[in-house]
Amino acid sequence: MKTIIITIFLFVCFSINAQQLKTFSSKPEQYIIELKEMLEGKDKKTGKELYEKLLPLWNGNYYSQQDKEKIISVSNELLQKRALPIPHFESFTRILIEFARNNNSKSDFEEWLKGTSYLCRKKTATLNSIDNYLDNILAFLEKRFLYRSSTLKWKSRNSNTKFIFDGENFFIDVGKGDIICFSKNDSSVIYNTEGLYNVYTQEWQGFNGKVTWERAGFNANEVYAQLKRYRIDMKKSSYEADSAVLTHKRYFSEPLLGILSEKVMADVDTQKAIYPQFRSYSKRHKIKNIFQNIDYDGGFSLKGNRFIGEGTAEELAILKVYYKDTLKLVAASRSYIFREDEINGQNTAITIYIEKDSIYHPGVIFKYDAKKNELSFIRDNKGMRRSPYYDTYHRLELDFPYLTWKLNEPQILMRPIPKATNKKAMFSSMDYFSQSKYLELQGMDLKNPLQELRAFTKKINDRRFNEKEYANFIKMSLQATWTSL
Repeated sequence: MKTIIITIFLFVCFSINAQQLKTFSSKPEQYIIELKEMLEGKDKKTGKELYEKLLPLWNGNYYSQQDKEKIISVSNELLQKRALPIPHFESFTRILIEFARNNNSKSDFEEWLKGTSYLCRKKTATLNSIDNYLDNILAFLEKRFLYRSSTLKWKSRNSNTKFIFDGENFFIDVGKGDIICFSKNDSSVIYNTEGLYNVYTQEWQGFNGKVTWERAGFNANEVYAQLKRYRIDMKKSSYEADSAVLTHKRYFSEPLLGILSEKVMADVDTQKAIYPQFRSYSKRHKIKNIFQNIDYDGGFSLKGNRFIGEGTAEELAILKVYYKDTLKLVAASRSYIFREDEINGQNTAITIYIEKDSIYHPGVIFKYDAKKNELSFIRDNKGMRRSPYYDTYHRLELDFPYLTWKLNEPQILMRPIPKATNKKAMFSSMDYFSQSKYLELQGMDLKNPLQELRAFTKKINDRRFNEKEYANFIKMSLQATWTSL
């Protein structure tokens, strides 16, 4: 019984002494015992494990007497900062073990101690920031992780590195190699890059590098972007890089300058991939034969495996379609989505040329199937798609839902939408006037939209205008303007 009481008393005294340690002994052989007792006071198994790993290294050749004195000094600074046995001194001890076990650069070791000492003496540094810093260094020494959290990792690969403390910041200087982001069962690589990683702020400043679109299914030598200077907040799985230079051999003979955006996403395959993304600075690019007998003129962005043609309200993106070297159709839209074998556009204005006349529609669903070499135009009675076609050659309004054209054939066919129940087509003379349709357009409005349009075209003395100009004239929002029309 007395033995049990004495044992409990000694254990309590030991725990109290370990928790109340205010300063470490200046003697290296005593310091390592005190460190062991501190850690065991919090977690006996962890303390014993770390002591057994550190002791032979502490007594080995890596740490000089001067090194040990500096370690003790920094340990006392950690105590003054109220650092805890776990996690702070546990991480500190594991770092000491990693440096000696792998015989890391003594210069790196000395810079790390300077960086740790500075953080301990910095009044605004919190224990949480010290914990992050120590964990960051440990992750790098163990697995080459520049940053590590439960959901995200950034890793350096195939590069030489060195630690640098400049008096205010602690950096990992990473030589030419790769950096990889791991998150959500996905990964992204910047190849052949170099840079400085600020361990205090978890920010990376990179120089040069190459990003490929392999995750989106493209060959690494066919589609890629070259980076210049760029920055990454490594607490995030995304970044942007200005002044990136894109090579896309399928569409462009020369590289393009623009902005690269990259983000690691969850559960993404090559068909669903929307990253990496690239947006060109220039909004006008001319691409001859983007598909056979089809030229493109407009802006450009790349989102994963989707090539997107982009225009503006003032300058729409244009597709020109040729038949036997003669321009037969022009399509104009704010955007198109290009894939390997197709083009898709919403609210696309089309003009089909017939001698000096044309068939025109202000906004259809546009589709091109490269395998069939076929164009399709679909009206679904939404917005501008409710409008009929205007045929100046035959002087008719053509009201039908579906138009197709095989580009190697001279006929353009009007058809019902496949599997649709409505198979009606109506043809009205442009000179035909219906009072009931005129009143139907007006509805409950005080003025008929046709009157408003006539007044506006007379005011600007031009029949060409955009929706924003007209909306401003009638003092309505764009959405309300479309509804009224």
